[in-house]
Amino acid sequence: MRATGYRMPGCTPGDILPEEDESIVCSADFRTGSIRDQSTTPTQKRKVYPAYSIPYPDNNRGSSQVCEIDHLLALQLGRADTISNLWSQCSPGYANWQGPGFRDKDGYENYLWFRVCETGSSAA
Repeated sequence: MRATGYRMPGCTPGDILPEEDESIVCSADFRTGSIRDQSTTPTQKRKVYPAYSIPYPDNNRGSSQVCEIDHLLALQLGRADTISNLWSQCSPGYANWQGPGFRDKDGYENYLWFRVCETGSSAA
């Protein structure tokens, strides 16, 4: 199995928090820190790499970071911090990764938040 850069639905189907609607995620008081790491531990998150056949990267922090465990469905849009919503994202070239870089999705998530919270579009 190759690290194609795309999620595998069998590993990461995604998960939501139905109670976290626009009135909550668009509130000035909402922070993803209230959700992040509430349901999953660092040990559980490390298991996502082998599920995607990606070796755990050494010295994976700061300027040396090449991968991250991210939420398929963004926390900032009220999605869940559960193992079924986690996937590994890397930089192009790491372990044959062929998708966008792991930081690319962040800009898209910010755009979606803006669409939902500033223009009133639905996150569904």
